[in-house]
Amino acid sequence: MGIEDTGVLVNTYINEAYDCVKKVSDNMDALLAIEQIYVYSMAKLPVVAATTDNILLTGLQTIDSVDVVTADRVLVKEQTDATENGIYIVSSKAWARAPDWTSSSNVINYSVFVDKNSDKIYMVSFTGDFVLDTTEVSFVDIVARDT
Repeated sequence: MGIEDTGVLVNTYINEAYDCVKKVSDNMDALLAIEQIYVYSMAKLPVVAATTDNILLTGLQTIDSVDVVTADRVLVKEQTDATENGIYIVSSKAWARAPDWTSSSNVINYSVFVDKNSDKIYMVSFTGDFVLDTTEVSFVDIVARDT
């Protein structure tokens, strides 16, 4: 993902947050709108699936009933070795960490939207500073997304 793609993504989230505020009416709790804006401000690019078991981080496979293909983003959250958890890019060979999951500057309690197989939103959780391949990471299912 290039810098220009990141700018487009940020603008998209800002526009979605703005739309959310515009939709606040007498029937909608203002706190809910604020929570939605908060989630949008922390969101990473969507993933196509989230793991439900420990997997091999290589090759094309089925993740929670989704056939992932090369270049798909997958949330790996159930590894026996929790230091392997995170967002990966699928490959027919070894999977690579997603560009937005490589350092402490871009892994800071973000949410991840799960597409295709789920309407869940996961929050990353870890103790201390994030160090790639060292910090044990877990994910908490925080809310089902409205569709």
